[in-house]
Amino acid sequence: MILLLLTITWVFLLAGILLYVILVRQYRVFYRMATIAALAGVYAAALFMGITVICVFLVNSGKGEVLGAGRLLRKILDLTIFPAMAAGRMFGIDRETVQRAYAQINNRIVYSSGLGFRPQEVLLLLPHCIQDSECKHKITGNVYNCAKCGKCPVSEIIDLCGKYNINMVVVPGGTLARKAIKEHKPKAVIAVACEEDLCSGIHDARLIPVVGILNERPMGPCFNTQVNIGRIESAVNQLCNRRDV
Repeated sequence: MILLLLTITWVFLLAGILLYVILVRQYRVFYRMATIAALAGVYAAALFMGITVICVFLVNSGKGEVLGAGRLLRKILDLTIFPAMAAGRMFGIDRETVQRAYAQINNRIVYSSGLGFRPQEVLLLLPHCIQDSECKHKITGNVYNCAKCGKCPVSEIIDLCGKYNINMVVVPGGTLARKAIKEHKPKAVIAVACEEDLCSGIHDARLIPVVGILNERPMGPCFNTQVNIGRIESAVNQLCNRRDV
C-alpha cells in the first residue's frame, strides 16, 4: 500500500515537472505562476490523500497506535466533517448519513488505539429522552431515582453499569453532557445519542476517547428513544479490554 502511494506520488511529480517545462516556454509570467499554484495544490491534495489512506489502513488493521495514525486520522476527520456534510448535500447525501459515518469511523479509531481503561475510568452518557415520557421519577439529577418499572431501558442499563462498575449520567443536552465530563473527569466516554448530538459531542471531546452509540427512535426523535443494551456492553468490554470486568 505504502509503495503504491509512493509510486503514484513520483508519477505526479514527474508529470508536473514535464508539464511545467512545456508551459513555461509558451506562456507569460501570469500563466506560469498559475501553473505552479495548481501543481502545488495537486501535490498537497495527493499528499493529504496519501497520509489519510495510510492512517485508514493502520486503523483498519487494528494498529491505530502506530505512528499516531489514530490521532492523526481523528484530526483529519474533525477537519473534514463539516465540508463533507456540505458536499453531501450537493450529491443528495443527507446530513445524518455523513454523521453516522463520522461516528463509525471515530469508534474504529478508538478501538484500534490499543488503550485500555479500568471500568471506573469510563463514563456512560445517556440522553434524557431514553426515559419513559410518562415517568414521574426525575433521573437527570440522579439516575438512581429510577423506579425500575421496566417501561424504558434505564433499569437494564443501571444493572449493566452496576455489573461492570461503570459511572452513568443522564443528561438533557450537550451543555450538561460537557459539564458531566468535567465533573467526573473520565478517561473514556460511551455516549448514546442521535446523529447530531453524537457528531457534535465527539467533535468537542477531542482529548477524550468517545465511543458513540446511536439511539433508536421508534416513536420519532427525542421521544421514548431506545438503545441496544448489547452494544453498550460490547463497548465497555472493548474499552476495558476485559480487564477487571
